Amino acid sequence: PVNRSFAISKTAKQSNFFLFFRSFAKSAGVLVALIGYIVLLGWLFGIPILKSILPVWVTMKANAAICFILCGSALQQLCKTSRRSARSAQVLAAIALGIGFLTLIEYGFGIDLGIDQLLFKESATAVATSAPGRMAVNTALNFLLLGSALFLTSKPRSFQPGIQAFTLIAFFIALLGLLGYIYNIQEFYGFGSYTKMAVHTAIAFILLCLGILCLHPDRGIMSTLTSQDAGGMMFRRLLLPVFILPPILSGIILIGYRAKFYNSDVGLALSALFSILVFAIVTWIHARALGKIDARWQHAEAQRQSEARFRSLITATSQIVWTNTVDGRVIEDSPSWRAYTGQTFAQYQEFGWLSA
Repeated sequence: PVNRSFAISKTAKQSNFFLFFRSFAKSAGVLVALIGYIVLLGWLFGIPILKSILPVWVTMKANAAICFILCGSALQQLCKTSRRSARSAQVLAAIALGIGFLTLIEYGFGIDLGIDQLLFKESATAVATSAPGRMAVNTALNFLLLGSALFLTSKPRSFQPGIQAFTLIAFFIALLGLLGYIYNIQEFYGFGSYTKMAVHTAIAFILLCLGILCLHPDRGIMSTLTSQDAGGMMFRRLLLPVFILPPILSGIILIGYRAKFYNSDVGLALSALFSILVFAIVTWIHARALGKIDARWQHAEAQRQSEARFRSLITATSQIVWTNTVDGRVIEDSPSWRAYTGQTFAQYQEFGWLSA
């Protein structure tokens, strides 16, 4: 009974995880498409705050907004799991990756294919923009990666390593861009004199990457995250500190460096020291928690084995053996007991002598 209830509990928890992540994937698709629509409204009605949030920040280009609408819609279609929706997702994703690929060709060969200002014109003096209306190199690369990931998602599982790799690369490119805005380091969200990535572009990419990963919670890296074993539990417990603590520590050290409290060498050493200290503490806390969980599992397993040995004993013995509850209901008996009473297991149940 202990083993069976434990297995049911694990299955129920994993099912809840799957429902949560699938729901998140659909919501991420809606939010990404919504960001694209809002930015397009900014271009259509000339509202700067919708295009760049702050005047000193880069605008999200109209082509990038369209690609987010396409990718967000593709992700929503893939959540429906029908052949028709899969085909629609492939078409939408192919257009997005095509726009990203053409933009990379423009950068690589120094040409203008006429796609940058096809819908809206942008000033030549736009903030951190090398060519009016042209999305950043890292933005175009991410659309190529994520468009490919979305296109391949409806294909057989053999494509999963590639899908996961494309998505994770795009995620870290977007995360680097977002950290660039947080730390005020332009090199993080752009390359050289080329157009930089907009802050809401980085946020939309992070949402899109998470949505693609959550689309199949039983595959790749997500299978470890949703696993109910000790490894999955450790992964879930450490994931949030891994992504939150290093940026906070680095930000604090960077503030001290810019305030000239210490030089860059001291800042780098402090970063390493604090990272070791914090992660040692976090790892110890979670290892201790896993130890307690493992102890409970071992106790449950010992109890199950004890019950199994008891049942084996009463089945093999020729003595009349039974166990009952405090109110006298028999819950366990030996074959000798049934021979003595002349009743079967079904009769016990019928007359209420055996607890279910």
